[in-house]
Formats: sequence, structure tokens, C-alpha cells
Amino acid sequence: MDNNIDYINLMCPTGIEFRPLLDVANVLYGFPCDASKFNESDGRPLARIRNVLDGVTDTYTQEEIPDKYTLIKGDLLVGMDGNFHVGKWQMDDGILCQRVCKFESNDNEETILNGWLSHILPPIMKNIENKKPSGTVKHLLDRDIQSIEIPVPPLPIQKKIVRILDTFTELEAELEAELEAELEMRKKQYEYYRDKMCSFDESVPKMLLGELFTFKNGINKEKDCFGHGTPIINFTDVYNKNRLFSKDVLGLVEITDSETERFKVTKGDVFFTRTSETINEVGYSSVIVEDIDNCIFSGFLIKGHPTTELLLPEYCSYCFRTSDFRKNIVGKAHMTTRATITGEILKSIKISVPSLEVQKHIVDVLDKFNSLTMDISEGLPAEIKMRHQQYEYYRDKLLTFERL
Repeated sequence: MDNNIDYINLMCPTGIEFRPLLDVANVLYGFPCDASKFNESDGRPLARIRNVLDGVTDTYTQEEIPDKYTLIKGDLLVGMDGNFHVGKWQMDDGILCQRVCKFESNDNEETILNGWLSHILPPIMKNIENKKPSGTVKHLLDRDIQSIEIPVPPLPIQKKIVRILDTFTELEAELEAELEAELEMRKKQYEYYRDKMCSFDESVPKMLLGELFTFKNGINKEKDCFGHGTPIINFTDVYNKNRLFSKDVLGLVEITDSETERFKVTKGDVFFTRTSETINEVGYSSVIVEDIDNCIFSGFLIKGHPTTELLLPEYCSYCFRTSDFRKNIVGKAHMTTRATITGEILKSIKISVPSLEVQKHIVDVLDKFNSLTMDISEGLPAEIKMRHQQYEYYRDKLLTFERL
């Protein structure tokens, strides 16, 4: 590798020309797609901001959208909200959706290679992101893009560097694919045993959730109130984890004392995702398993507060995530412009209520199974991390030039 770096320095002894990004590349901002027409199977795939890194989507639309927003495999995308991730579109077709932009060479790669852009842009976008004020959602603006300058070495140098760095990313992708296959197998095993253990015959009594919980929607606040103040449990906290600890609750919101009392949360409360653009994202649940001082919950959630001692919180974290329970909720959800569930819907759902001893046994078994199947702190993930660090090290060395 050092020989490659020496060769590149030899080919460019006096430095490299830096040019404004928009002198050598075009940027296309995404189309404002109609969220009410989103679905999970019919139409053309949509590249939304959450799809930038993976380059694949499960969101489709049949909306008529101008041809210029069409994507093909390999197109370079940048997310424009939150994290300014850079990624390549991996599907054969696609639509560039709002809050995502696409970059490409503006002269058929006569001056700049698209592969060069794919390696040079990630650290630049990360630097822009880090300079944005913290505490609010960060937005990549047109003026940010206009301010970017990039090195433009001769095409042979670009090709050599791209070839080297692509070798690293291809190996990392192979390792990630292997890990993904392993984790998918573990996930299916875990879900199978969870569903089996939380399924009972008629000898175990069933009860309505309305007999076990009271339900309440969370708080809605203006955007300016977020980023400081009191801890708040958000949609993504619940969607991503079946149990919540204080370390998982990172959101903050400014509220009044009366709002703190009205929307407070306590250990054992169960939260359900209340509304989403897609129906399969509603009704996901998470249980708070430790007290968090002055914590409240978002208006995108419904809180179930237990009114009996018939259910262990840890058992709820498993039984409310089973396939049958999820199908029941999704089947009752309302779908207009957004998918929505209500407290009345939740009250009408029945669950089996085994004895506390049986619940504890289920929790103990699934906790151990979960630990065995989901622990990815060693082995292949460590190799992937090492490869990615190696890539970033050589990327930074290979893409650092003296200016002419």
C-alpha cells in the first residue's frame, strides 16, 4: 500500500487542483412524493432517507413521477436530514424521494469519476454534519453543497485510487453479507421459540388488554421544544428495542410541570408505536424496565399503564412482540393518510395470561436464548470493524493532497 501512495505522490509532485464540487458534478434533489400513496409491494421502489446506507427499500409507490428522478443501480445518494450518510443505490429501479439527493459526474466521467465521488464525499459530508448545531435535526442545505471543494487529480490517479479503495469496500461487503445471513438465521430461530413459548392452549386464561392496562396517547410539542429539557421516549426507541433502560432514552423536550405529571412514565409501562406512514410499523411495543426521573413519552406512542400485577414487565416485552400479537394489531389498524392504532383498539385485544411462575420461566429461557443468538460483540463483526477502520485509514491517506 505504501508503494501505491509513493506512486501517487510521484505522479502529482506539485499537488492537485481543487475545484468546486458543482463544477464537476451534478446534484439532483429528490421528488416530494405523496406519503399517502406509499405501500410495501406495488409500484416502483422509493429511495427514502432511511434507505441511503443500505441502498434497498421496502417502500413503493404507483404515483406518476417525472423520469428525471429515476434511479439505477450504483447511483450515489446522500441523506439530507439527521446524518448525512452517503451510499449507493442497490436496486435496478428506484425513485429519488425528498430529503435525499443524488450526485454524479457532469461530463460522463471525463473529469471526475463517479467512483471517486463515492469515496471522497463521505468524510466531507461527515465534516459538514459535525459543524451543524447539536440538539436539533440537522439539515444538509444547498449552500452547504455549494461550499464543497474537492481534489481533482488526473483520471489515471483517480482510477488507481478507486480500484484500491473498492477492494476494501468489496471485502467489507462480503463480510457484512456473511454476518447478515448468520444474524437472519439466529433471528428466525429466536422468533420461532419466542412465538412457541408465548403460545398457550385453552387451559391458560385469556384477558382483554383493557382489563390489564389503561391507555393514553403521548405529548405533542412544537419542534423548537426538542433538544433540551426532560427525557422523552420517542417512536424509534420503542420500534428498535423491546425493553427500555434509561441509557436508551436520549431524546429531550422542554415541558411544563403539569405536562410532566400528565405524561410521566413508570417502570412496567408498555409503549406501542401509534402511527406511521406504513401499517407494519404501528403497534410495535417496548417495556420500560427501570424508573427514569421526569421521563415522558411522545405523541407518536400510546402508553399502556398496568392496572394489575398479573403480568411481569419482562414477559410483556416478549409476548407483545410475537407474530400473532403483531398480526392482530396490524389487522385492526386504521389506514388513511397514515396507519394508526388507538387505545380502544388495544383494549379489544386478548392475550393469554399464564401464572407468574410460568412467565418467569419463559423470561429466563428467552433472555438466555436472546443473549446467545443476538450477541455479536466478537468474531465476524470485529473483523468487519477492523476492515472498515483499515479502509478509512487508507482512504484518508490516499485522498489527502497538496493543493496546486
